[in-house]
Amino acid sequence: MARGHIRVMNFISSYCYDASTQGMHYSRWVWDLTNTVYALSDDNKFVVIGCRTLAFIGNELDVGKKAPIPPGLQYHRVLFDDRWNTAIHSLSPCSYAVLMESSNLTFSETYVTSPEFNTTYDGRAPMVLDWFRQCLDPNLEF
Repeated sequence: MARGHIRVMNFISSYCYDASTQGMHYSRWVWDLTNTVYALSDDNKFVVIGCRTLAFIGNELDVGKKAPIPPGLQYHRVLFDDRWNTAIHSLSPCSYAVLMESSNLTFSETYVTSPEFNTTYDGRAPMVLDWFRQCLDPNLEF
């Protein structure tokens, strides 16, 4: 790991069909680093997996592929659009979204139709944080 970076484990957010309720069940996670010395690294990618899946992070939007992370981002939460996945639960019962270290991502087509993505990473994926100093006073020197 390069100087000024740390690696942490980030929970994988999921949006899965629940046969007992015949509805969708959310498992969403938030990272709030706003009062810390860390920011989300651009070594990460926002990964969204699933059929008819729409997930949002910050001001970025991506559907079914990797999206870059804006520099200095200190807050993120994952939201799934509930209009997208309910009708195809027999083909793709779960959708997943996670901010994760891009070099650790390996993709398999079976991730789309099975819980394999979540189980491969044991529900968590590595994520990189940058040591981030934000100076609000331009006359102050470090």
